[in-house]
Amino acid sequence: MDIADELARFNPDPALAEWVLAQLAEQAKVAQQAQDHADEVAQQHRLLQAKDQELHVKNQELRNKDLKIQALTLELAHHRRIRFGVKSEALAPEQRDLFDDTCAE
Repeated sequence: MDIADELARFNPDPALAEWVLAQLAEQAKVAQQAQDHADEVAQQHRLLQAKDQELHVKNQELRNKDLKIQALTLELAHHRRIRFGVKSEALAPEQRDLFDDTCAE
């Protein structure tokens, strides 16, 4: 059903017909703007989801790197204890005797 044909059939005042058609055109314009806005919001939502996913991936990578650093730090501390532990700090027999003599004097 076409509004313009319906108005012409009732033979209204031409000013009224123009006003009704102008209101319909304005309403169609507003509906198109609303649709454009809805499309823009949907696009922004998709962009936000993509950024959120990217951020999640980067956070996971950072957690993995932190765990790797922690594991390597612990491994390095273990190797240092093995290499520079109590055994390497022990005095040689000659040094121990010299130390004992010095303490005794």
